[in-house]
Amino acid sequence: MQWSLSTRPYKLDDVVGNDKVKTYFKKCYKSKDWPAGVIFQGKYGSGKTTMAQIVAMMMVCQHPDKDGNPCCECDSCKEIMNGTYRRDVIQIDSAGDEGYKAEITKRLSSFVQSAPLHDSHKVVMVEEYQALSADAIQSFLKI
Repeated sequence: MQWSLSTRPYKLDDVVGNDKVKTYFKKCYKSKDWPAGVIFQGKYGSGKTTMAQIVAMMMVCQHPDKDGNPCCECDSCKEIMNGTYRRDVIQIDSAGDEGYKAEITKRLSSFVQSAPLHDSHKVVMVEEYQALSADAIQSFLKI
């Protein structure tokens, strides 16, 4: 197992640095006013995926603390931690999906258009967004 995966934080308070980002998402949690979209930008290994997963956990956790830190014990948190998204979270690695195929667009469209089944929000994480083709970006924006 990679070092980064074995020591990945799963609570906002455990993230080192990124204080402005952490403060912003704590405010979002407290006001229950989540942005429609967030883009994490940075160098390889800077924590973009980790932050995306923590924010997703904050949005769907069934027993968060007062600052929104996920409990890491409920089904929603465990699914995100284990990468077994069966509920209201989906993660797409567009670089690994060879230009974002049509079936993924259909799957994403049906996922987004339905109401959350188990959690309070639906969350879509797209990795390597810059690898999407122009057609894929247009389809993604329409969804």
